[in-house]
Amino acid sequence: MGGFMLREPPTNASVGPRFKDIPIDAVQILWLAEKGYIHWPNISEEQIRDKNKADGFARLLTVIQIVWFGISCLGRAAQRLPISSLELGTIAYVFCTIPTFFFWSNKPLDAETVEIINATTSMAEILAQTGSKEATLYDLTPLDFINPPQGLSLLSLFWDGFGYPFLPRTTDKRPVETFPNRKATPPRGLSALELAVGAFIGLGYTGIHVIGWNFHFPTDVELLLWRISGCVIVGMVVVYLFALAVITFGFKKIAKALYGIDANVPNDLRSAVPASAQTAVFALASVLYTTARLYIIVEAFTSLRAQPMGVYMTVEWNNFLPHF
Repeated sequence: MGGFMLREPPTNASVGPRFKDIPIDAVQILWLAEKGYIHWPNISEEQIRDKNKADGFARLLTVIQIVWFGISCLGRAAQRLPISSLELGTIAYVFCTIPTFFFWSNKPLDAETVEIINATTSMAEILAQTGSKEATLYDLTPLDFINPPQGLSLLSLFWDGFGYPFLPRTTDKRPVETFPNRKATPPRGLSALELAVGAFIGLGYTGIHVIGWNFHFPTDVELLLWRISGCVIVGMVVVYLFALAVITFGFKKIAKALYGIDANVPNDLRSAVPASAQTAVFALASVLYTTARLYIIVEAFTSLRAQPMGVYMTVEWNNFLPHF
């Protein structure tokens, strides 16, 4: 993995232990530069973009395929031609792909070359001057105190993955050689706009499956299970978004009422919730959602064994042209 790595200057053993090169993020670079511990990296935007492995032409072809598939589905609907459950599932994934392309448009793909930033001060001196204890206790690197890593996963009602409550802070194999992918919200929580965008994408993706409420399925049981699964995934997203909104905008009152603590950020409330409660909620939610999603995926393929004749008919595009 590429990115920026911080390298300490040669130092005497009496000053403190010398760390190997450690990864640093944008927030840490800004903080170190403002404090005078590093010089500003001499790298241009063009150099960063040059590290991008994404092929613009390949992306263009993907977008063209997505647009054509969407137009074809609209054409089938206009001519009252049935759509298979597999095509419906594809539409749902397309619905997620479009915003992903937008949000990742400026994200370099597979940057592998490392840019070394040489520090002007040893890590031991930086930690001593800031009064940080991260030299002996940290999650990722000794610079965690600048931009603490958050365990706020968007996959559960309490933002945490299944195993997170049981993962203590540890110094094993630290510092890390590269930052892990983050599935985190900002420590401050989410803004109203961010919640609205998340709700639109989440409800849109799950709600598309409910469109197949009256689709043709080989048996009535399969149709019933499809309806139940669609309601489950939509309901789970609705409950999650409601809980997320309540906690984001009311975490201070909730923390005070339930645990008698003064919470400054939503993560303070999460930290107060017992690990067993977090795990129980996440386990229940994950089992329900995973079971429903798994059925929808499997049924999308198995239902192809018995489809109405109209599924195999193509759109008559000439019918959309005016006839004189």
